[in-house]
Amino acid sequence: MMTTPEMTLFLTEKRLSPQSQAELSHRAEHYFYLYIEKGEQEYVLTNTEEIQAIIPTCFPEEEIGDVTLVEGQSASPGKVWGKVWVLGSSTKAPSEYILVAHSTHPKDLHLIEKSMAIVAEEGGILSHAAILARELKKPAVVGTKIATKVFKNGDVVEVDADKGIVKKVS
Repeated sequence: MMTTPEMTLFLTEKRLSPQSQAELSHRAEHYFYLYIEKGEQEYVLTNTEEIQAIIPTCFPEEEIGDVTLVEGQSASPGKVWGKVWVLGSSTKAPSEYILVAHSTHPKDLHLIEKSMAIVAEEGGILSHAAILARELKKPAVVGTKIATKVFKNGDVVEVDADKGIVKKVS
């Protein structure tokens, strides 16, 4: 969450000013790190509107077509099926759901605990999602790269975490 100058200052002085602590606390909610090679400039954006405006430029949407199956790495074994709920979506989570996320964060623990399984676009066997899935004994497939683009809220999917496969059932 720090820029290079902020990190250098922290490492040399071994402390953070109250203002820096407040800024890092604010960034912890959500932030976007941007490095511009020309001029070697760094920015940490925390304004939601700025982040939403710049993300499509930095990460253009890929056309994925009519995909109904994604593959990833098995992070915790098991096989379940249920309705998808995408982490961060504006709709309320149903009582039972398969959590589909770009990645997970410690603040998502209460949502992970309620889920039947975890499907994450990012991460490997040592990722946050993978470790929590094993601790909570929930099936998990990580590193799918496109799960949030393929699966939408309410889709019924089968998670076969033994094989690292997630597919739409209906």
